Amino acid sequence: MSNPLLSISGLPPYDRIAATDVVPGLTLLVEAAEREFTSFEQSVTATWDGSLGRLHDLTRGLWAAWGAVNHLLSVRNTPELRAAHAEVQPAIVRFGSRLGQSVPLYQALEALRAGPGFAALDAVQQRVVVAELRDMQLSGVGLVGAARERFQALQLELSELSTRFSNHLLDASKAWSKVITDPAQVAGLPASLRALMAHQAGGTPDAGPWKLTLDFPVYGPFLEHSRDRTLREDAYRAFITRAATGEQDNQPLLARILAARQEMASLLGKAS
Repeated sequence: MSNPLLSISGLPPYDRIAATDVVPGLTLLVEAAEREFTSFEQSVTATWDGSLGRLHDLTRGLWAAWGAVNHLLSVRNTPELRAAHAEVQPAIVRFGSRLGQSVPLYQALEALRAGPGFAALDAVQQRVVVAELRDMQLSGVGLVGAARERFQALQLELSELSTRFSNHLLDASKAWSKVITDPAQVAGLPASLRALMAHQAGGTPDAGPWKLTLDFPVYGPFLEHSRDRTLREDAYRAFITRAATGEQDNQPLLARILAARQEMASLLGKAS
C-alpha cells in the first residue's frame, strides 16, 4: 500500500507518484478489477445499484490511478514514465474493451431501460443509462467472433497511436523557444508572464532575458498581450505547425488513425 496509485481518494498525490509506481500499481489494480468484474457479470441485475452503481465502485480505483498517470504523462513527461505507460496501456485497453463488450451488463441495462424501474431513476441516472447503452453499442457489444477480435485489436492500436500523437506534440512543443533580450519586445506583457518567462531563461522580470515557449501558460497570454507583431506571428506559426515534420511528424499517424476509425465504423455497420 506504499504505492500511491493504490489508494487514491480525492485528488491524486501527484508529488508522490513516480514512474516506478506505474507498472506494479496498475497491474495490481487491473488484476483486481478483472476478478471483481467476473463476479459482477455473474450477478448483475437490471437495477441502478445492481449494474452501473456496482460497476462504478469496482472500477473507481483503477480509473483514478490511470487518469493520474495520463495526466502526469502530459505535464511531467519523462522517458521512464513513457515506458511505464506503454507497458501497462495494453492491459488497460483490453479491460476497457471487456467492459464495453460485456453482454451481461448490456442485457441488464436494456432490461432496466425497458422496465418500470427506469421511471424511478432521476434524470441524471436515466441519461447515464441511455448513454451507456449507446457507448456499448459503439464499443462493439453486438460483435462476435473474428469481428469482435478485430475491433478489439483496432481499439488497442488507436490507443497506442493516440499516445504517440500526444508525445510528438509534447516533444515538438519543447523543442521550440526564443530567448528575448530586448525589453521593448516584452512591452505590454503582464508582470506575472514576464516573471515566468524570465524564470525559464534564468533572468529577472524587469531586465530579462525572457524565454518564449509554446507551453500554453506562456504561449496563450503572450499572444493575447504582446505588442510585437513579428514575435506573435513566429510563435503562432510554430504552434500550429507542431509535429508536422521530421521525426515527430504526426501526419502519417493521422492517416492511420482515420483508416482505423473507418474500419471500426464499418465493423459496426456505420458509414463513417
